[in-house]
Amino acid sequence: MFGHKPAYTYYYSTSPQLPATPSGLDNDRSSRDAFWNVIEQHGATYFCGHEHMCNISQPLDGKGGKSWQVLVGSGGSPFEAAPNITTLNPATDRDYAWATVTVFRSGKVSITLYGFDDHYGKTRIIQSFTVKG
Repeated sequence: MFGHKPAYTYYYSTSPQLPATPSGLDNDRSSRDAFWNVIEQHGATYFCGHEHMCNISQPLDGKGGKSWQVLVGSGGSPFEAAPNITTLNPATDRDYAWATVTVFRSGKVSITLYGFDDHYGKTRIIQSFTVKG
């Protein structure tokens, strides 16, 4: 599934004030939950942007959830997290990033998030995982 806003806002800062309000579908939790229930029912992966960050998560991990949210909103606009902000994932929160998806005949689906830092360092794999198979 592809959309613009994340279903679950990525709270990237070690300070609880940033971002100050949800920037995703969680501004309306009941609508977000209805949307995410459809994602979970189909074992789908949700690709989104809006936040100028990259982050991969399983929002309902630990609660029986299997679906993934792939936030890839860091294609070139100024980053959500300013350089002076301490983030939860400092190695990747200020990375320019993109994802590749490989679908195999067996049904296996592999997703790899690539990126490079804000100093235009070498491209590297940020995270790679399989969602089916």
